Amino acid sequence: MNFIQGRMEGASFRLNGGLLSLTPDQLPAAASAETLVLGFRPECASLTSPQEDGALLGIVYVTEEMGNETFVFLKCEDALITVRAEAHFKAEIGDVLGVRVPPSSVRLFEARTGKALV
Repeated sequence: MNFIQGRMEGASFRLNGGLLSLTPDQLPAAASAETLVLGFRPECASLTSPQEDGALLGIVYVTEEMGNETFVFLKCEDALITVRAEAHFKAEIGDVLGVRVPPSSVRLFEARTGKALV
């Protein structure tokens, strides 16, 4: 599971590298916390252009080819995250990539206590 700390800005989760819209069902719980931790699984995210609207930004620090898939490890703000990609995916260390996470795949936690909100 990947965890990234941020805060709410309107109906979106904000961190310096991007803005992720949340679903209407997630908003009441998200509004109850000052600082949030967003959680998502590597297989729920996808890699895209860093210029794509709604993409979080990550810098590649390792890729691991596993045969039928490639794991891409990125630094996103102060967090280290993992995204599962297709087997043929190639990236260089230091490449800046966009990371798309469907709002329905997101879990939210209160940063101070770790309590699951959604």
